[in-house]
Amino acid sequence: MTLGPRSVRNDEIRPSLVKPWLATVLSLIVPGLGQVLAGDWRRGLVLFLSFISSLGLLAWRMNEAARREEELGAIFVKAIRLQPLLAVLLVMVIGLWLWIAWDAGRTAQGKRTGRNWIFALILLIFFFLGWQITEIDLYKAVTQIDEAGPPLLKILWPWEKAVTREETYISARAQIDSPCTENPPPPPVRVAGEPYILVEPTCGDLSRTGQPGSTLHVIGDGFEPNMQTVFWWEDPLGGEFRIWRAGEYFQVVTDANGEFDTELIMPIVVIPSSAGPGPHSNYLEARQTLAVGPPKPSEELMLAIEKMVETIFLGMMATLFGVVLA
Repeated sequence: MTLGPRSVRNDEIRPSLVKPWLATVLSLIVPGLGQVLAGDWRRGLVLFLSFISSLGLLAWRMNEAARREEELGAIFVKAIRLQPLLAVLLVMVIGLWLWIAWDAGRTAQGKRTGRNWIFALILLIFFFLGWQITEIDLYKAVTQIDEAGPPLLKILWPWEKAVTREETYISARAQIDSPCTENPPPPPVRVAGEPYILVEPTCGDLSRTGQPGSTLHVIGDGFEPNMQTVFWWEDPLGGEFRIWRAGEYFQVVTDANGEFDTELIMPIVVIPSSAGPGPHSNYLEARQTLAVGPPKPSEELMLAIEKMVETIFLGMMATLFGVVLA
């Protein structure tokens, strides 16, 4: 049997085990097989894995786009109709399959010029697959830039979360009974140098579904100036939760003297029947969170650095394997 021309790698001449036409046919059947039998097994293996990976990812994305369909024809038609980019990817994968077969014939002939352009097509296929998998939408990115701006700025300038400090808080609380009786609880005793809140009245009705409770007038002083102040409610069983109003947590900002004056509605509290008819003692607490101590790296920053190091080492490993395969 007459062997085809021989391929060359690193000045080492290896005979092709098949003729060019047979290498082409074999790579049409099993992509990369013609290159292997033509003496370039590394190239054949890389092309085979690249083709199988791209074909598998394309099939997965088509199935995801038409997940309710069961027949292959229906899946194909619906996927192309909903996501036209999949049609472009299908043409590119078919082109890769034919190019691999043509490349096998050239490899068996010993021709080495212009052989690496096929890897540009492979990179382009994986680029578009990544584009489709991550669902990049340039139109939405442009038309909704006002919504994307704040998250992107946090990525570009994450220093607010990069460092943290130990936190403590200052607070003042007042007792509020429900329901009211002839002897409501007195206002809290003022302690010099500490925050203080005065709640009027000191008793009332809790909110129910569709029925708001009593309105409380809250006056506070002795807090840190110009700082956010949040409100917590403690039910008769000792459970604590933040006051919620108009779809968000209720909070105020103190003035330059560390004072505030606001109103809030008594929240919904589920009290078991075993607690008796009442009155039940609740507590309203105004709280400010303060950062103390020296700044230190946050958990988010340390996690980001850890993942960056992992990514670098994964890239180094991929480069190493790429060098071996090349």
